[in-house]
Amino acid sequence: MSRAHAHESERGFSLLELLMVVALIGILANIAVPRLMDGMVRAQVAAVLSDADTVFKAAAHYRLENGEYPRSRPWGSRPRELAEWIQDMSFERGALTYRWRRQRTRHGFMVRTTGDRDVLDRIREQWSGASLRFGNRLYLYETH
Repeated sequence: MSRAHAHESERGFSLLELLMVVALIGILANIAVPRLMDGMVRAQVAAVLSDADTVFKAAAHYRLENGEYPRSRPWGSRPRELAEWIQDMSFERGALTYRWRRQRTRHGFMVRTTGDRDVLDRIREQWSGASLRFGNRLYLYETH
């Protein structure tokens, strides 16, 4: 093989080929990133709803045994009365914080965010559906 033929076979990519690859990667990223972000929001919403379900079930157990719901607690604090049923659950999830609140006629699981409002908006959408069994006992707060 001559030296001239060796250089021709080791030729690199042209600018046009590189631009086409970059454009293709950009198009794929525009499709994939929004879906990934939507999946992350859906996962957070599912986690909050699961946490709410766990807390409501624990509060129902507590009420059956003690005749009343647990006392109100500050943001991010798990009610001590519910420790037996929700030992491993944290009342803080990144920008989301939980609170249990008891009033004379109402009780509920409260969620607030200091960051991602999309999660609260999605929870509101799902909460308005008839398939959820918590009624109006989930309270949502947005703080800045």
